[in-house]
Amino acid sequence: MCINLNNKFKLISFDFDGVITVQVNSWGFLRDYMNIPKGRIDDYKVSLNPREFRETEHILFKKAKLHYRDFIEAGKLLTLQPLVKEVIKELYENGLIIIINSSAPNIMIHQKVKEIGHEYIRQIFAMHPLFDYKGYFYDTFLPFETDNYEVDKIGAIKFMQKNYNIKKDEIAHIGDGITDVKVFKEYFGISFNIHNEKVREYSQIHIDSLGELINICL
Repeated sequence: MCINLNNKFKLISFDFDGVITVQVNSWGFLRDYMNIPKGRIDDYKVSLNPREFRETEHILFKKAKLHYRDFIEAGKLLTLQPLVKEVIKELYENGLIIIINSSAPNIMIHQKVKEIGHEYIRQIFAMHPLFDYKGYFYDTFLPFETDNYEVDKIGAIKFMQKNYNIKKDEIAHIGDGITDVKVFKEYFGISFNIHNEKVREYSQIHIDSLGELINICL
């Protein structure tokens, strides 16, 4: 398949965990960094819906006295994928709008965006940890949330569509996980660094390196 990114697309939506970073779960990375117990992750989507799971996590995070600074320090330790800085810069310089569309903590995302270059990222749609006046974690907030309390990546893209007058076929989303499959069904899907073959199956194209986003037709 030959896709000319410069001519076809105007908006590129990047998942964060596993796509921008090598680590596939920022919240899990934070948990390990702070030595917070595993919790009820095995019950997630079996007997707990996403909101209920988040609430069980909140209990553990508050017990561990998770602080704003902990998110910053853990975020600094995340590893960027090879070529991600160069690719995002190249896409931006060719006139594409770049967004990050993820359920990762926005504070941790910002630590990596500093390395990539804030000027290249138009918007970050992510989960917002909330803190009390002393800086201690107490809750999370999702700007775009489905009826089932999941992160709504499609809602974030539709927000950009409306506000920047972008057509549906001018949008591509790059993802690695099951949560990206819904987006692939609505928009042009590019799978990368997948951990489940269903992700590749529902994408329109699969890449083995982020560099292919630039070189796919050049």
